[in-house]
Amino acid sequence: MNPREWLSKPLPIMRHAWSRREWLGGRWFYVEIFVWGFLGVAGIYFVINHLIANYGSYGWSPEISLDSKIPPVAWMIIPYASLYLLTPGSIFLHPLTDRGRVELLLALQGLVLLTAFHGIFFVLFPADIALRDQLTPEILSYEGIFGSIFGLIHTIDNPTNAWPSLHVTLSYIICRVMTIWLDRDYAETTWGKPLKWILWINWVLLCASILTTKQHFVFDLVTGLALAYSWWWLIEPGFSAIKGMDDSEIDLIFEQ
Repeated sequence: MNPREWLSKPLPIMRHAWSRREWLGGRWFYVEIFVWGFLGVAGIYFVINHLIANYGSYGWSPEISLDSKIPPVAWMIIPYASLYLLTPGSIFLHPLTDRGRVELLLALQGLVLLTAFHGIFFVLFPADIALRDQLTPEILSYEGIFGSIFGLIHTIDNPTNAWPSLHVTLSYIICRVMTIWLDRDYAETTWGKPLKWILWINWVLLCASILTTKQHFVFDLVTGLALAYSWWWLIEPGFSAIKGMDDSEIDLIFEQ
């Protein structure tokens, strides 16, 4: 089967989640979304991250001279950390229709499979992101708002899982899906267009922040962008197919 065709349809396990979407007045659906997101994205990432950090060995380093020339910027930890708000944000933003819910399900499926694909690189090509010593003493004191966020991230996220940057790929896919909703379902609102501008400006800052927070190499950014665009190309047909459907037609997707 063509990969685009395979990734553009809900997988069997996601179809089971869809069949239970009305449980508990529709609330159970979001419980499953949360569990899948927690286990399939955060779970995969942090299990690999801690296994490599504690038991793995590092091979080729993608570091280049430019990496050490990029200055650390404390406030850029805010757009960097915004990824952790984007994922739950998509749950709050999605349209409360069957079309919106199945788009949320397809987005989740794409993010879980994307994280698993990243895991192959993280395991086969582990890299030590030895850049944190370039941060300023003020940042490394872990005081104040910015320092506290750095401290939290440094505590839970070991400097491995380098490339491609999962920060870049996950945020790009989420922003693309949220843009569909903002353009189609919230175009007539006063906040739809401003939110879309904020979303994409923040994404650009997020991409830059993986370098200025010394969390990633330039190589990680480049490969992350390449994978982000490629992954969206793979999963986009599913969203295009749903775009012209109304709620009465959505169930047909799960019968194909």
